[in-house]
Amino acid sequence: MTRLLKQVRDCFSDSRASCLMVLALTVIWGLLAIFVQPIGNFPLNDDWSYSRAVQTLLETQRLRIDDWGAPTLFAQILYGALFCMPFGFSFTALRISTLVAGLAGVLGLFALLRQSGVNRGIAFVGSLTLLVNPLYFLHAFTFMTDVPFLALSIWSTLFFVRALKFDSGRALLIATLLSCAATLVRQLGIALPLAYLLTVLLTNKFSVKSTARAALPAVISIAVFVGYTTCIQYFGVGSAIQGTKQDLIATRLAHDGLGRFVLRSVIMTVLMSLYVGLFSLPFLSVLASRAWRQCLAFRTQIMVAIAASSALIAYVALFFYRGRKMPFFGNTMNHAGLGPLTMRNTDERLLVTETLTPTWFWDALTVAAGVGAILVVLLLSITILEIFRRRLPRNDDLIRIALFSLLAAGILTGPTSVIAIFDRYVLVLMPLVILLLSVSAQLALNPARSPSVLRYSLAAIFLGAYGVLSVAGTHDYLAWNRARWQAVTALIEEQGVSPKTIDGGFEVTGWLLFHRDEQLRAKWDSKVRTFDVSVPDPNEPPAPFYWLADPEYIVAFEPHENSKPNQDAAIIKRYPFRSWLWRREEAIVVLKVGGS
Repeated sequence: MTRLLKQVRDCFSDSRASCLMVLALTVIWGLLAIFVQPIGNFPLNDDWSYSRAVQTLLETQRLRIDDWGAPTLFAQILYGALFCMPFGFSFTALRISTLVAGLAGVLGLFALLRQSGVNRGIAFVGSLTLLVNPLYFLHAFTFMTDVPFLALSIWSTLFFVRALKFDSGRALLIATLLSCAATLVRQLGIALPLAYLLTVLLTNKFSVKSTARAALPAVISIAVFVGYTTCIQYFGVGSAIQGTKQDLIATRLAHDGLGRFVLRSVIMTVLMSLYVGLFSLPFLSVLASRAWRQCLAFRTQIMVAIAASSALIAYVALFFYRGRKMPFFGNTMNHAGLGPLTMRNTDERLLVTETLTPTWFWDALTVAAGVGAILVVLLLSITILEIFRRRLPRNDDLIRIALFSLLAAGILTGPTSVIAIFDRYVLVLMPLVILLLSVSAQLALNPARSPSVLRYSLAAIFLGAYGVLSVAGTHDYLAWNRARWQAVTALIEEQGVSPKTIDGGFEVTGWLLFHRDEQLRAKWDSKVRTFDVSVPDPNEPPAPFYWLADPEYIVAFEPHENSKPNQDAAIIKRYPFRSWLWRREEAIVVLKVGGS
């Protein structure tokens, strides 16, 4: 245990300044969490399903994963149960568990950057870039798998990097255990040991001993995954839809053919790069201008990088020409702010918020995403070319770290680019991209020189803007969900209304009915398994699958004042909440179907 703690301590610099930065990151995270107010005993997004597995474990001491859960989830169930044990099951306790994991991820990234030779100031900016990322920050206030998986992946990457640098057996053991834990949250955890194996094969002189040692983490992780899935299937405690993402890849390939399948993957990868570029801007602002000047000395590299960037510019221009702007993907970021809109009258709320947003805002956001993506492509192109120029030397730690990061990012991008993507799926790439950017800068720059105060000031502006969006957007997401559940609770507990007659949206139906209603469960599972790859009719968009067919009560966003009144439903109660993002009062309403 002492040696394990020493390995963790050695990941951080012993200097007083580094300790103060770790403390500063902890304080910032804690203050922002308190400011947002994470308290609230209600589920968010898919976490109603994951939370039920924790509740079942606590109440029956048996593992049973809800049928809506597609991730492996096992490690997260155990982790969440630890936080619920002192005071019993609650969504607030699970939310706190994710906030702790979120802080661990931020501190892990700081340690990872320091281990990779980045100076303290740049490592601090890189960690803050992840901390204020709207996708990361919002999901830290849920029990979704995104943040716990990312935290485990960051720490696993850290110890894989230490194993590459110091040929440390203990670091490799810890990295393997963490990658196994990540795999037991999400199947994608296998990517890291595979990237480590490929890195060793490409940079080390071949020998049976070194190859077997490098393959061991991948073999163990795959064995853990296969053993776990076999066990839960044998005992009948797994989810009915586990493995559907793999089925979706095969379905798309069969439907589209190889050519369209590859084209779709390339397009989705480019779109993902725009999100990566947008959320990397704070970190890029302390690196890009210096990197550009230094790269002018490498004529071949700069020509290739400019060509790659020009292609991306053309793609962004094409999107503008066709009227496509950020956000390109759904789920977390939308025109109303942050958080998936999973109730009726969603279009009404979007109509209201779009009138409050100037048209140039989304244009500017799309341009910023394009600029960020171009800078990322520029630096990564230089990194790839530098790897080939140096011919994969065995004693160059930066090249080995860069190669590991590139391989891991590539393996993670592959399956993500061919499934129905949500914007939050891009999160898995962010720590690897930040690591790659820092290595790229070190390959192209004099690492002894620190960025100027002006560049740190520019980074502070981006960090402040993202921080305001993250805090205000997350507050609003929790606020309207809090109001929604107040309305639902009042209907059930004060008026004695049956949950089967209340359409409160996805989370309400999922938490209250999914485990009790076999027909509903079969309908939802069928929706996931059908994989409708046809193009929907934009004039007749299908109703969301989670809407109830014949509800007596509907809990929804307040209708817009200029919208056409619904003759079949009347508002019987209003639950206001204050929007920080739009600085106005909004409301959740209860509608009585057939009421007057």
